[in-house]
Amino acid sequence: MTIRLATLALSVFLLVGGSVHATAKQDGPVARTSAGLVRGTDDGPVRRFEGIPYAAAPVGALRWAAPAPPTPWSGVRDARRPGAICQQPAEGNPPGTAINEDCLFLNVTAPARAHRLPVLVWIHGGGFIGGSGSEYGITRPATVGNMVVVTINYRLGIFGTFPHPRLGNSGAFGLQDQQAALRWVRHNAAAFGGDPRNVTVAGESAGGMSICSQLTSPSAVGLFDRAIIASGSCAMTHPRNAFAPGSAPVGTWQPVDKLRPAVADAGARLGCPDPRTALSCLRDKRPEAVMKENGPLFQFVTYGTDVLPIEPAVALREGWHLRVPVMQGNTRDEHARIVVDGYTDQPMDDRRYKELLVSSFGIDKGGKAHEAYPLKAFTTPLSALNRVFTDNDWICPSVTSNRHYARFRPTYGFVFDDPTAPIMDGGAPLPPSVTPATVHGSDVPYTFDWPTATPSQRRLSDHMIRYWANFARTGDPNGPGLSYWPPVTAGRGTRAQLLAPDAIRPIDMNTSHHCDLWSP
Repeated sequence: MTIRLATLALSVFLLVGGSVHATAKQDGPVARTSAGLVRGTDDGPVRRFEGIPYAAAPVGALRWAAPAPPTPWSGVRDARRPGAICQQPAEGNPPGTAINEDCLFLNVTAPARAHRLPVLVWIHGGGFIGGSGSEYGITRPATVGNMVVVTINYRLGIFGTFPHPRLGNSGAFGLQDQQAALRWVRHNAAAFGGDPRNVTVAGESAGGMSICSQLTSPSAVGLFDRAIIASGSCAMTHPRNAFAPGSAPVGTWQPVDKLRPAVADAGARLGCPDPRTALSCLRDKRPEAVMKENGPLFQFVTYGTDVLPIEPAVALREGWHLRVPVMQGNTRDEHARIVVDGYTDQPMDDRRYKELLVSSFGIDKGGKAHEAYPLKAFTTPLSALNRVFTDNDWICPSVTSNRHYARFRPTYGFVFDDPTAPIMDGGAPLPPSVTPATVHGSDVPYTFDWPTATPSQRRLSDHMIRYWANFARTGDPNGPGLSYWPPVTAGRGTRAQLLAPDAIRPIDMNTSHHCDLWSP
């Protein structure tokens, strides 16, 4: 980011009712938040404020506690660089990235002359064990979409999910952090030119699953007005064999009681075996020591807590969710990487393929899947498995969820399909056995800064940002110069918008993805 040179004369300019001003451009714009003044960066068409604390540092007695308000400060706090990211493995982050338990920061980017603009709050993905708000460039969504864009950090892994018996009916601290950030946005958006009464929450993968959770959380009532969910349906689950031959069924949301034995085991290994003193003992441990116990169970979202009383799929089915407009969808080949990792060395003829489908889905549905996805229709068995598990695990559950949301508010479904999109999971290029493929996470660059995009990719990106911005502004993605996006019909709707290079159009999800089989 660059800071524009100041003019010789000092300038004082007003953006929103005195809320953002600058005394000299080299100093940067200053905004008044509920905890104190912050100085950001004047970056041409936008103004940035980074590393703003939205909650107190979750350390000491606040480790594994609900987020507390940030400690007020005097003077002007420097908000010209991101804060530390939350505790996570260092792998996958740029060298020198600051990783710290004191990490509850957010970043705000607003058009230079923002005034009561819609606010988009982005919740990052990363499997609930990695990622941060500062990894995204957000100039393009702010300028092309004419929005105030906020990105946030939230506690991850064992620090974000830790249902210790001494904590009562608690444990979902990452979700509570997200709610604290949304409260901060309600209270402070106007200081940056945003409309605090027009807040859209958006996220992908773990971020999308977080939003699904927030839609079914009683404590999220009133915190946002619209929701955009990418690759994170409430109805998503993975059957037997989804990850490898013989892999067990698994869901993103797990009952809190299932994690409590893992918490006790972690405490004992860390030298805190006494249940009466374990919590205070564990809070005294260095974060590096706690991270060594950051096992797979801690990357799930727990339900049965005050924050998330009911499994989201059940809450959605029963209509126990927030009544807000929703936009939700997936990439066309969500499961491609998983199939490559789990099945590359597995021999697969048609007999074995059918046995696998029956083992995964039962005799009736497995047999129907074998007919709907015949092996001979695909170039390789891996391509067939990718299509089966992508449709069953990811795409059609979004269709099911969208039908439920559409009973109460306008809802829009999408499928992103650009095989030229970059692979964002940090893995090696996919082998020819599953390509071309539009993999999990490959849609994310299209709604953020992406300087290396091709002309075709840039056109699709511009359309997607404009759809997102229209939805954030009004609850309807449609607008001038955009292909019409039909809403989902409640109950049995099958339409979604295909987001593909120079081929944006509505599609039928039964025809394209056999959702009449997976989500009848």
